[in-house]
Amino acid sequence: MKGNAYAFASEVDRQIESFSRDEFLEKKGRCKRLREEILPISRFALSLKLPGCEVEVEVFEDSGPVDGRIRVSGFRVDEFDVQATFVYDYTDSLRDELLARQGAAPGFGPIYRDKQFDGIIACGQATDVEETLDILSLAILARFQNKTEKGATSNTALLISFDDVTLSQHSVWTRLLERITRQGGLSGSGFKQIFLLNCATNQLYRAA
Repeated sequence: MKGNAYAFASEVDRQIESFSRDEFLEKKGRCKRLREEILPISRFALSLKLPGCEVEVEVFEDSGPVDGRIRVSGFRVDEFDVQATFVYDYTDSLRDELLARQGAAPGFGPIYRDKQFDGIIACGQATDVEETLDILSLAILARFQNKTEKGATSNTALLISFDDVTLSQHSVWTRLLERITRQGGLSGSGFKQIFLLNCATNQLYRAA
């Protein structure tokens, strides 16, 4: 899949809209790759588009060492590969499945699959922004370490994405990045650049 930044993003949106909400939430068929790799890369490419500057984006759906490539031409010239990784664990998949099945799911609190009754048991629990940031910062660092251990190249950008509607204000992003720095940071990996993307708000931050 390949195209200029605008056309590519439009095609990604079209493909996502062709699936039902439940299919997308439960990552059925191609939805997993769309949600975790293709959509984030398309939004990343859009952020690079400027007047007088063309951006071409390509994604590889072959489980190879990189997930995409971006070429920039015009008054600025650049070309680099992209590795995309998504903050998502088993409890997140249970919440999405419960949301698809029942139309609602608690965003925080214990959740598990009850195999005896073939259902998901969830209990809502109060939390605050600081606790959410603690959990998210550790998850981002885990994805970073996983990708770093597999090897990085100096011409590859690492894109770490997540989906959190509560994280939008600049001050909250600042506190998230401060936590990541205190816990070791995202430097020294060998990647060209490292970006964080909140797919729920289309906010992109360069972290290293």
